[in-house]
Amino acid sequence: MTKKAINAEETLRRYEFIVNTSKDWNTLINRNYIYEAANKAFCSAHGKELEEVIGISLVDMWGEKTFEEILRGKLERCFEGHEVNYQAWFELPATGLQCYDTTYYPYRADDGAVTHAVVVTRNITRRRQDEEARRKMESELQYARKIEALATLSGGIAHEFNNALMVVAGNIELLEMTLPGNQAVQKFARAANESIFRMSSLTKQLLAYAREGDFWLKDIDLSDFVKNALPGIRSTLGPDIHIETELKNDLPSIKADQHQLQMTLTAILRNAAEAMDNRGKIRIATSCEVIGPRYAATHPGLDAGAQYLSLNIQDQGKGMDEETRKKIFEPFFTTKFQGRGLGMAAAYGIIKNHRGFIYVESEPGRGTTVRIFLPPADAQKAKTQKDDPTAVVLRTILVIDDEDSVRETIRSLLEKLGYKAIGAGSAKAAIELLRTYEDTIDLALLDIKLPDMAGSTLFQLIKPARPNTKVIICSGYSLDTQVQQILKEGAHGFIQKPFALRTISDKLKEVLEDRSR
Repeated sequence: MTKKAINAEETLRRYEFIVNTSKDWNTLINRNYIYEAANKAFCSAHGKELEEVIGISLVDMWGEKTFEEILRGKLERCFEGHEVNYQAWFELPATGLQCYDTTYYPYRADDGAVTHAVVVTRNITRRRQDEEARRKMESELQYARKIEALATLSGGIAHEFNNALMVVAGNIELLEMTLPGNQAVQKFARAANESIFRMSSLTKQLLAYAREGDFWLKDIDLSDFVKNALPGIRSTLGPDIHIETELKNDLPSIKADQHQLQMTLTAILRNAAEAMDNRGKIRIATSCEVIGPRYAATHPGLDAGAQYLSLNIQDQGKGMDEETRKKIFEPFFTTKFQGRGLGMAAAYGIIKNHRGFIYVESEPGRGTTVRIFLPPADAQKAKTQKDDPTAVVLRTILVIDDEDSVRETIRSLLEKLGYKAIGAGSAKAAIELLRTYEDTIDLALLDIKLPDMAGSTLFQLIKPARPNTKVIICSGYSLDTQVQQILKEGAHGFIQKPFALRTISDKLKEVLEDRSR
């Protein structure tokens, strides 16, 4: 054997070694769709020896359906002289369902005719899964930002709406007090007050969605809460709705507002009942879970390795497509003809305000599962209100509010109650009054949303200017973070707009007559 022949043989052996040690599949297919060569990776994936592969047709290897629907057309293009690339999922005995990236390269004879297809296939399952996880994460983050923006908008709308309701409600009461014996006035006032109450309830839901709801937290056993809440909720769902429960015992407690949590459970169960046309089974389960890294990667907010109390509500309803699922927490969104309200939107805000997370999993025809995760009580800081100091008999009240109509309405109500009321439409005007007003200012009603200064900053200026002046925060928002902070720093109470005359009267007495602080 010549040296040249030895070198050629060694070169072939090296090429064979390279091909057979590759994790990619390498095969050679002739124009009759028959395998003429294959490497070890390909044979192993199909659970065959090389002798079993060589000479076998693609139809026998992959099945007629896969051959006709996926392989034939692409191979025909390759035999026409084109390089063809595609990605597809295949299920094989040795690997299960996997995603593969395949390229067909035309192999030409000396005369230029394409005689074979050289096929290189790479398993890209992990890459595709990572890409899907990243896309899902990006989608969820975009959705979360959208929901947060809507929540901010909802909170602002609720605040402005409560200010407007304050003017309406206050002036109706003033009218009733001015004409106490007029039956027509009393009749019309009652109808107006009913609407005010209804709209005030709506703004409370908006504030819950905006994560600014009125929360009073205490230690709660999640399973006990569900047991106690279900009897009252069942009666609102209809007789053909059956609820099954799997409630774990001895769970760590959570810190939660029981009323707000019940509002959440009610909204979810009503949604589930409607999805089943008020006929079917709903399953409720509680448990304590430690979040795995894979689950955390596709559920923004959850911490891998952290412990959460979970509440799962699963129905047998119609399910939702992805587009519908992404809108489920938007205010007034519904799959029905007309909007139904803020139930699920408020539920979202409530769970977020409890430092928890709520997710919806659903597919058309396969029902819906709502998953709620709440941190254990020992991992959750309770929001507490600081009690009120001082006690002086009220003579003068300073109303600090930038809206003229709101400020004047509150002043008129206070004067009807026998107080002397002065007003300031900005932080600057309030500071000037606090420094220059000759008489005692016994109490300030402080709206925290002022155009020229944050309410928390103004509160810090009230104390040195008037050490004996009590402060009640008065806002169209509810107990949000800023209000809580001012209360912790020494404010003496909180009242939410709109309020009735009796409400403000009782609040003033509560704060001013308490001499214990």
